[in-house]
Amino acid sequence: MKLSQHEKKVEYLEFLICKIIPHFEAYDIKLSEIKNDLRIYFGNTKRWEGLYYSKKNKLNLTGLHEIRISEKLQDPFDIACVLIHELCHAMQYHLYGDGTRDHGIEFTNIAMKVGLDGHMPATYPNEELTKIIKNWIGEIEPCLERKKRIIYEIFTILCHVLSSIAILYILLTIIFS
Repeated sequence: MKLSQHEKKVEYLEFLICKIIPHFEAYDIKLSEIKNDLRIYFGNTKRWEGLYYSKKNKLNLTGLHEIRISEKLQDPFDIACVLIHELCHAMQYHLYGDGTRDHGIEFTNIAMKVGLDGHMPATYPNEELTKIIKNWIGEIEPCLERKKRIIYEIFTILCHVLSSIAILYILLTIIFS
């Protein structure tokens, strides 16, 4: 599954957050503490797949933990990996403040706890996290399809209702003219 429509990608982010919070908390990383202070969106990230702006960063205009995921990313697995990496930065800032290196020991400890490996600027999920993310993706596909079907059914019903109203209007116009 490739995610190309912006709305679909945003829905996928919302779904991921619901899955990632308990995942982090299983490793005693209280992501729920900053859940309401997060702004996550797709945008231009120049050469990066994701960017994190702390609350005090001069590029941050919201005062929230700001995460920007590259609008070029289409693969749900890649989006999940980037989001987890950037959420590790948000937790690093939340727990230790601005006085730490971007991919220093604090970030590394958080990232490794939740299942990211590799050289820290370019992390990848370990085997366990890979399985977890693939499971999440398997759960979201039916949800997105079901939502699409429901919207189509509502639209169809609405069209029938509007047609009925139009026919009723025509009949009433004929009767009372």
